[in-house]
Amino acid sequence: GEESIFSWPSWEEVVEIAGDHDSESRIISHVPGDYASFDLRWGPLSRKDTTSWLSKGPDSNTSANNITGKRRETLVVNDIDRFYPPLADWMHDTFRFLPNWRMDDGQVSIAEREGGIGP
Repeated sequence: GEESIFSWPSWEEVVEIAGDHDSESRIISHVPGDYASFDLRWGPLSRKDTTSWLSKGPDSNTSANNITGKRRETLVVNDIDRFYPPLADWMHDTFRFLPNWRMDDGQVSIAEREGGIGP
C-alpha cells in the first residue's frame, strides 16, 4: 500500500494543545532523586504555563542547566489525536488491523531533562 508522510506534533503544537480548554493535560513535577516529591497539576495550561513550556523547548539552553535540587516537569496530553488530525490518520492507518473498539486515544508527553512521570 501507499505510505503517507507523517510528522509528530512539534513541541510548540503540543504546548498549544495543552492550553486548550477542551484538552486533557497535566504537568507532573518532581525533584530528581526525591521520590516523595512527585506532584500532579491538571490542565489546561495557563498562559504563564504555556510561556514557560515554550521556553523549555528542545532548542532551549534551559534543559542543559545544572539540575541538582531543582524541580523538573513533564507535560502529558491525552486525546491529542482529536486536536492533531495527522496523528489520528497515522493511528488509523497503522493500527487498522485492530477492531475500532480496541482503539484508544493518542497520548504525547514532553519533558525537560530529568523530567519523568514516576519512579
